Amino acid sequence: MANNNENKILNVPNLRFPEFSG
Repeated sequence: MANNNENKILNVPNLRFPEFSG
């Protein structure tokens, strides 16, 4: 489930740094 782990890691910075997503 490596994909799940990557999703979580990407979800954390995405919520912390929403500007990074844009």
